[in-house]
Amino acid sequence: LACEAGELRSCVWLGDAYEELEEIERAKAQYQRACDEGLGEGCRSRSAYAEDETDLLRRGCEELRDGRACIWQAHNQAEAALSEGILRLEGYCAQPNLGRPYACDLAAGYYLNEGNSVPMDQAHAVALNRIGCSAGDNLSCTHLAYRYQDGRGVEEDEQQTRRLLELSCTHNQAEACRELAELRFDAEEGH
Repeated sequence: LACEAGELRSCVWLGDAYEELEEIERAKAQYQRACDEGLGEGCRSRSAYAEDETDLLRRGCEELRDGRACIWQAHNQAEAALSEGILRLEGYCAQPNLGRPYACDLAAGYYLNEGNSVPMDQAHAVALNRIGCSAGDNLSCTHLAYRYQDGRGVEEDEQQTRRLLELSCTHNQAEACRELAELRFDAEEGH
């Protein structure tokens, strides 16, 4: 009744109740009503179910001054910028003749863990590091060695780990030399 009487926050609460009951279409309708009638929180809540939430969050933030809508909008903008940057890095990686093989390692790092603007894909990270390593980026070779060492995105392979670390160390990649020294020390100690 409060929603029908124009208490827009009650419309959002009603939408939340429908959401808990998994009546998503009814929840969306209540959120949309609150948004349409001028409550930023309604726009923000409705945006969670929109294919493209940009307009809803923009309205909630810029027109209706909902702080959380502004935070969500800023987060989405940052995620979009990061996604664009990762795609650009991958573009550089795919063209080794541009002389930027380090871009492969930078892009690979985003695919190794959850919580980035791209889905975790450890096998893709390995592929990117292989391209970078083949193009002469010693850090890509070192990180590829780590993948063989820990089995993330590729089968564990001690020989590949050592071969890649030796290659990188030969080219003065300090991190690889340190890791190689630790492996040798562990082998001598029987660990």
